[in-house]
Amino acid sequence: GQFAAERDLLFQDSWQFAGHQAQLPLCGDFLGIDLGFDRVLMVRDAAGEVHAFRNSCPAAPHILNPARNGHLSSIQCAVHGLQFDLDGRRSGARGAADLTALHVRMIGDLVLVRSAGRRRPEAGGQDPWAEFSPPAGTRAPKPPTDLRLEADWKLVIEQWLESAQWLEATEAARGPGRRGWSARAYGSLVRSDEHLLWQRRFLAPNHVIELRPDGMTVLQVLPLEPGRSLLRRHYLTRCPEDRPALAADYLASRLSPYATRAALAVVESTQAGIATFGHEPAEGAQATAALAAFRRQLLALMPAMRLPRPPNGA
Repeated sequence: GQFAAERDLLFQDSWQFAGHQAQLPLCGDFLGIDLGFDRVLMVRDAAGEVHAFRNSCPAAPHILNPARNGHLSSIQCAVHGLQFDLDGRRSGARGAADLTALHVRMIGDLVLVRSAGRRRPEAGGQDPWAEFSPPAGTRAPKPPTDLRLEADWKLVIEQWLESAQWLEATEAARGPGRRGWSARAYGSLVRSDEHLLWQRRFLAPNHVIELRPDGMTVLQVLPLEPGRSLLRRHYLTRCPEDRPALAADYLASRLSPYATRAALAVVESTQAGIATFGHEPAEGAQATAALAAFRRQLLALMPAMRLPRPPNGA
């Protein structure tokens, strides 16, 4: 079906933000990440290398480690009595299956993961992350926050890309001259000047990155099932202390129009009003250039979305 095609053609083949390498400071430190379409176990080995594996036992499909983070000396399957080294290799019996490795990519201190069995080239021959450079010296002062939405992941992305505020927020400076208590408080807290821009970038298929004087926020929309998605918000700060960092994050969230309750309620209302298959814009709707490019990419990868009903007749 369409959901399986999106999972296989878009998400398993795309780089997904998994975390910050400072979250794995020591050998044996790990993160358990649920990406909706796959569960990932990310761990640092004795040589300092970060590995990512499918968080599933190769003997039978069940989750190996349900914890969100922690420390371990080896990766173990309590059900089958199996043990794996931190590089994913099976300990003990010869010929036994190793853990399924995922590709890992570092961009600065950011860790991205992707399926090792890549099936398609980058859309248009371009890598959405190729020209992205995160600010230096960031850290993660808190775990990411998750919000479940009764809406398809594509609708969330479309709302961001079609919003008139997208261009304003991407191109305009947000300095101390911006009106409103939140803006004044933010400017005072981080001592931002007019030349420090707030920039938002869409990295296909499902990331929006907001760069600010205090650091950056990564908004990641993940598919859960047809008509349901997960909005994950990662905050990375340049502030050396947690208290001002979390205050800046709170104030910045009040200035962002994309992840507010009101905006997300519109997305869920839109989902509730969809009665047809496919992904056609409303009649007479004017799409922004970014939104039109997003729709073209989806249709190029999944031509079945042009059909009036699902190809399986459901």
